[in-house]
Amino acid sequence: MNPNDNNHKLWSFRRAGEVFDPTQVYGRNPTLFSLRFNHGGNFTSTPGRRYLNGRIDYFDMVDPDEFSVIEVMSMVRVLGYPSNEVFFYHFLIPNRDLDHGLRGLWNDSDVINFMQYVANNKVMDIFIEHGVSSLTTYGNPSSRLVLEDDEVTEDYEVFRAKHKATKKIEGDYVAQYGILRDYCEELIRANPGTTVTIDVETECNPSNETKQFRRIYICLGPLKAGFKMCGRQLLGLDGSFMKGPFPGQILSAVAIDANNGIYPVAYALVEAETCSAWTWFLECLGHDLDLSSNSNFTFISDRQKGIIPTCYTQCIS
Repeated sequence: MNPNDNNHKLWSFRRAGEVFDPTQVYGRNPTLFSLRFNHGGNFTSTPGRRYLNGRIDYFDMVDPDEFSVIEVMSMVRVLGYPSNEVFFYHFLIPNRDLDHGLRGLWNDSDVINFMQYVANNKVMDIFIEHGVSSLTTYGNPSSRLVLEDDEVTEDYEVFRAKHKATKKIEGDYVAQYGILRDYCEELIRANPGTTVTIDVETECNPSNETKQFRRIYICLGPLKAGFKMCGRQLLGLDGSFMKGPFPGQILSAVAIDANNGIYPVAYALVEAETCSAWTWFLECLGHDLDLSSNSNFTFISDRQKGIIPTCYTQCIS
């Protein structure tokens, strides 16, 4: 790894003043974030603490699964500081001032504390003290971090290894969304008669022609045919939350088979359990099952928000 390479595989370096739109960029990459480095300066005393004579630079496209104090050390080297200089790292809690919002950043516990603010704040502030720290944000004020290639502690190695192993076992969420169309084509090829509908929306920047994923509806061909042949006119509707870095909910429609067992009919991944999402799901489902205004179906639900008014509207229409 060459820390002076701006095309670092985990993040990219940006000087202050260079154009970068976090809303647009992170709309497509919601798990990534930016770091605003305040370096070369020093803190004044409280109250009214300020960071004087410092400079500001940025590191974008930081991956939370790879982030650690070791990455911060690599970024500092990109800024051009010598490898034998002593540094103290602090991060600022969003919407706090320098008197009360600074926290130390020097071990795994600090990184975990830091990461809880990243989900709702795509630009986080890092402050660097050089040589001697005048603050008490560190668990051990006498602790020092020196940029030495051979002084990577075992704790940091374990921290990074754990995240890499988790990513390898569970998969890369961003990469999986990137092959969504291939997955849909394989479903259709392997299950004749399958219906797959993908709904997209425009991005925040209206001049960008790229569309952003919004919803997907799936009804497997064999399940569809089986329900039409011997399914009862009874459907259960429900929604459940998705786990992982991307928010959303799964909407499902299930029936009862001849053995009184649960028979899955269709499911969809949507942005939230709303009237709009349920309407879109039921429209797709009605088209698949050839339902008309004369169809006589009984719906069972937990009366969650959106289901009752949507079912009423769909039945009327």
